[in-house]
Amino acid sequence: MFAKIWSFIMAVIAWVVSLFTPIKVTIPERITIEGVTYRNGFLAEGLRYLNGDKTGSDEVVYRDADGMPYFRLGYEGDFVLRGGSGMWSVPNEMQERIYCREDQWEELRDYYVNPDSFTYCYESVQGSEVNTVALPAVDFDQFEALRIFSEDNAYVDGRNIGKTRRIDKEAWHEPFIRFFKKGNDGIFGVHTRQFFIWEGELVFYRYSNDSAFGFIEVSILPEDLEQYFRELIS
Repeated sequence: MFAKIWSFIMAVIAWVVSLFTPIKVTIPERITIEGVTYRNGFLAEGLRYLNGDKTGSDEVVYRDADGMPYFRLGYEGDFVLRGGSGMWSVPNEMQERIYCREDQWEELRDYYVNPDSFTYCYESVQGSEVNTVALPAVDFDQFEALRIFSEDNAYVDGRNIGKTRRIDKEAWHEPFIRFFKKGNDGIFGVHTRQFFIWEGELVFYRYSNDSAFGFIEVSILPEDLEQYFRELIS
């Protein structure tokens, strides 16, 4: 009797654990559509699809073992997208979810890790007014450091690894600034999250508190990184 009760208890525990254990989905490295092999993982870290308004047709061209649909992506090149849209703000997902023809894989991989394949700019936004300014050659490592800083210190899904400061919301009227790296092919690129200049210093916007005593919370950049990009846009 005890053995039966114990077996029942263990079965219940296993069932409860299964409810809270995430299902691991295996994303295939290669797929074959109409005799052509496609492979993911060719994009450099952080890159996004620039034309999010042209995610492709509604025609499913392939389904994998999990039943996930695949679609042609946009109209630039021979790319395939795993799953639907809603991925454009999550750049690291693109490494797995966008496929190119395998016979183009090495060429595209080399292209997207080459700093010379990109141009740089920044966008200043105040209200509905957007001003885009081209930048001269930007140090590749510095841009990557700025991008990673903006991801790491994001309020919703970042880690807040920098020092922070609070600014009285009533005193803040500065335009937002985002830095862009755009592929010269016009297909993939990346932008940072939002910064602005405050009292002569480039700071990272984390969030806005809208209470009666509202404030803006910002993260403080490392000194060398702050100086480099502040002088670049001055």
